[in-house]
Amino acid sequence: MTMAGFRLAARIAEARALIMATDLPQAEIGRRVGLPDPQHFNKRFKTCEGHQSSHLRRDRGAACRVRA
Repeated sequence: MTMAGFRLAARIAEARALIMATDLPQAEIGRRVGLPDPQHFNKRFKTCEGHQSSHLRRDRGAACRVRA
């Protein structure tokens, strides 16, 4: 893995954690992890995770409703 790939993987992992743990807007999460352009953030997230960040948040919400 290249250094750039390693940094991107770390940023996406941090973004994934923020999506799961907070209700921050996706644009803010992108800024916090060093991917301030929302389109670029969404594209990179989908490339690394295989799905959009909004799907992860939606699925997290469904899991929370089922458990409650």
